[in-house]
Amino acid sequence: MKKGVRRWFLPGMGLGWGIVLLVLAGILPFNPHFIDEPLLAVLVMMVVPALLGGGVALLIAAIGGRVLRTRRRLDEVWVTRARRAMLLCGLGLLVVCVTSWLAPPRTLNTRLLIYGVDGATFDILDTIRPLGMTPNLDRMMERGASGKLRSVEPLLSPILWTTIASGQPIEKHGIAGFHTTNPECKAARIWDIAESHGMVVGMYKWLVTYPPREVRGFMVPGWLATGTESHPADLGFARSFEQGQKARTGGKANAGGAPVDTVGPLGFAIEGTRHGLRLSTLAAATRLSLEGKFTDMHEGERLLKVHMLRAQIDRDLFLGLMERYDPAVATFTYYPTDAVAHRSWRYYEPDKFGGVDAAGRDLWDSIPATYRQADDFLADFQEYLPASATVMILSDHGMQPAGKNGSAIFGIRGGQVKQQLEDQGAVVDVAQVGMKVTVAVGADSPVAAEAVKELLAQFTVAGKPMFFIEELSDGVLGLTMAIGGDLAAKAGETVQLPDGEPLPLEQFLRTRADFSGVHQADGVILISGPNIRASELIDGADLYDVAPTALATLGLPPSADMPGRVLENVFVEAPELPDGPESYSDLLVTHDFVVVEGSATGDAALEERLRALGYVDSPGEDP
Repeated sequence: MKKGVRRWFLPGMGLGWGIVLLVLAGILPFNPHFIDEPLLAVLVMMVVPALLGGGVALLIAAIGGRVLRTRRRLDEVWVTRARRAMLLCGLGLLVVCVTSWLAPPRTLNTRLLIYGVDGATFDILDTIRPLGMTPNLDRMMERGASGKLRSVEPLLSPILWTTIASGQPIEKHGIAGFHTTNPECKAARIWDIAESHGMVVGMYKWLVTYPPREVRGFMVPGWLATGTESHPADLGFARSFEQGQKARTGGKANAGGAPVDTVGPLGFAIEGTRHGLRLSTLAAATRLSLEGKFTDMHEGERLLKVHMLRAQIDRDLFLGLMERYDPAVATFTYYPTDAVAHRSWRYYEPDKFGGVDAAGRDLWDSIPATYRQADDFLADFQEYLPASATVMILSDHGMQPAGKNGSAIFGIRGGQVKQQLEDQGAVVDVAQVGMKVTVAVGADSPVAAEAVKELLAQFTVAGKPMFFIEELSDGVLGLTMAIGGDLAAKAGETVQLPDGEPLPLEQFLRTRADFSGVHQADGVILISGPNIRASELIDGADLYDVAPTALATLGLPPSADMPGRVLENVFVEAPELPDGPESYSDLLVTHDFVVVEGSATGDAALEERLRALGYVDSPGEDP
């Protein structure tokens, strides 16, 4: 046996290492930082191929040993050469792995990075910072300026991220709900203005960037996209894989029978490694897939791991694009802080929800885990940025426990309201935000906004109005329940509708016991850079101030029609800016958007995602 091992196992090890060397030779020219964890590299690149190669060689020897037996002299020559080849392959693989791991990231020429952390709030940060969970954010706050960032109603993410990027209110930028597209935005955004001054730009998953347009750089749309298109086009594989993954795991992304599994796991791994996907991310994806198949995972744990894995994939691909295009202005949006908080706040503060089941007690760390990952990403980004870069971290809104004292009763069922208004001929986009429902009247609606408001006023219970109605903006109404007392006890009462047909009140009530976190107005803003004051407090800032301040860091003036201000107190020396134009809206006429075809599959996937996040429902759902 010893002679068999000497004769066949050693060359088998060398063969395994040689194959891995060839694979790395095809990856590292495109992805020089593929090896990002040395211990993992030793296991995956050295130990596993050696054992597999040696095992296969022994199997061949056992099966064909008699046929392959040679004279002793030739046998000794073979063994000597095999040892040399094995040592060369092993040393070569070790050198390649160490070189990739130690390779310094390329220092870019980026002037401004806007890092969006969706739903981030100081209510969480101030609790976990003393525990040492966010060291990179702590250093940024010490070296720069920070404070609360006041959001604006309605607290819907596509509206808010568009307001942040454009510095304009809803009536100017025209984005009033979830079912909107990039060409519908009527206001120039930060990257449009920067590109008009000759800068290369890169946007990664900013909302309302689908379909993407052709830019000097890259534009990868956020989760509201209903298709796989991106710019550059070769990044579409990631979205194709995500849609296929949802279909395979029981999601409704394949509603209607349309084929969505265009990129499977192997194709995604091959394409991903060419575009920046790292070894640790591939290992995490493999581990999660195996856990899903062979372990009974708590739904809260599965949710957390899925969201964090997707974010890790996004980080890898974003850094690959940064090295590829070296943009002067770049954005990256991190979403798990919002998505996980919606579903897992009950585990973070169980006392506000009457406690949790035994299986959920270990999930108290779910929300802090997303903040730790966001903090780790900041360190990854800073490795690539020059000392002259300005970094802005901000959220579109904050988060808080749902309802009063953590109650998960959200009140109005938006899907039922939408159905009744559409029956009256109105075209509306209805969304749920905590206790409030927003109704955005479409520009093409045959029933105008004022008439929709009058229709809503005709929803009555026992002769009294059912809703408090706010005009949040032009064409956008906010509804809250005007009925006092215990709604559950009143569920059997009747709602009188505009067409005279009554419905039970219970059909308009929505309770979601699985949702425990909702939006609140106070988000976060942190700014650091060579011209930013250290430990400066940002006081009284709102979303409208972000775009003027971001432009000022680039030496560009805000337009006269922007309602916000440059946050001059954060600068060591206030930038000297030329007079800005009356408006930047004329920049939009030159945009060429990627042509896409309507997709029932993509529309269904978006609706499923909106339902999963609690933003929409349908009249047919169990109340």
